[in-house]
Formats: sequence, C-alpha cells, structure tokens
Amino acid sequence: TSLNWRRELISWRKFQTELPNYIEADLLALLEAEIDFPDEDLPGGLAAKVGPQVKALIGELEAALAGAARGEGVRDGYRIALVGAPNAGKSSLFNQLVGREAAIVTPRPGTTRDVLEAVLDVGGFRVVLADTAGVREAEDEIEVEGVKRAKYRARNAHLRIWVIDVCSEDRSLADAIDLLTAGDICIGNKIDLAEPDPNDERFTWARTTGLEEIYLCADSGLGVERLVKHL
Repeated sequence: TSLNWRRELISWRKFQTELPNYIEADLLALLEAEIDFPDEDLPGGLAAKVGPQVKALIGELEAALAGAARGEGVRDGYRIALVGAPNAGKSSLFNQLVGREAAIVTPRPGTTRDVLEAVLDVGGFRVVLADTAGVREAEDEIEVEGVKRAKYRARNAHLRIWVIDVCSEDRSLADAIDLLTAGDICIGNKIDLAEPDPNDERFTWARTTGLEEIYLCADSGLGVERLVKHL
C-alpha cells in the first residue's frame, strides 16, 4: 500500500541520519579501544567483533539502497513501456489505458514514430505510460530514429508490456527478444478477430521467459480491466 511505501521512505531517511553514529559507536570504538589501550585489562578479541558488525552494516546498506530505488519510483513514477511490432495495437491499448484518444490510430503500420507519454494513477501510484514506435528493421531515417527511441525507452522502463497481434502471420521475436525479461507482460491483442494459437512461437517464448500472459481486444476494451488489475 501507499502507507507502507511512505514508512519505508521515512525509515530510509532515519537510517541516513543515524548511520554515522552507528558506525562510530559500534565499529570505530571497538577498534580504537584495542589500538589505544593494548596494555589495559580489556576483553580479548575486540577487533574480531568488528567483522560480523561490518557484514550486518553492509546488509542494512544494501537493503536501504533497494528501498531508495523503490522510493524513486514512488516519487517520479513507475515507467511502463508498450512495445511490439508495428500495427500490433499498442496505440489502441495506450488510448484505452489513458481513457482518451491520445495516440493516433490508423491501419497503416508505423503510424507512431516518437514516444508518447501519459501519466496515470494505478492503485494510488504514479505511472508514466509510454507508447512507442513499432520495432522492426526500418530504412526510413525517421522510423529508424523512432525504433531507436522505442528500444531505449523499453530498456529503461520498470515494466514492459509486449503487445502481440494474434492475427499476424509474422511470428518473429525480433521486436521482443532483446527487450523483455521475466516479470514483464505479454498481451495477445485482437482476440475479437481470431483465437490465439497455443502453438504460436511468440507465446511459447513468453511463457518460458516468465512473462504474464493476458488476452484482450484493445479496440473495444474487452479484457483491458484484467490488465489494469494486474498492474
């Protein structure tokens, strides 16, 4: 919940504030005692006790850094990129998710040339959704730049939504194989026009890679609610 995220951020700030005191009291004091008072009747092995505490400190630092990265997402927005081949239905899905005709949709492949962004509220969290150009081998210099930007946005997103046209005879993985990782989402779009083929190489690859599969119709909005709930 948003309350838990706020608590994590507060805990991180408190950790930053108290960290110098923690190091000085628990680590430096032990080392200084053994160095400065070698002839005093002190408990043996003071310096040896520093090792476990340093390991514990490293663990706390790593956990705090991970929390800081999540806090950055809460503050600046979670970046989600729609990716896929041209004419797969990315812009139609983008419009469904933002609730307005924000992206131009035409039957012509390659209509989207640049990255189009919209800010959403998903479960109380700020989400920056990006519609990107269809990924393919392009020759037109404008489309080449669009594909380059699409790949850059996908690689720098927190989550990628791979949109697949279930009607397409082109089942190449070229638009996805170098961009997607486990935990991303695979969308089978245009289910109003055709039944998804269970032997489709794209969906088989998605399953083995660890992608969540969702089937919908971006034109009508059928199944989009399931995607929103998953997000």
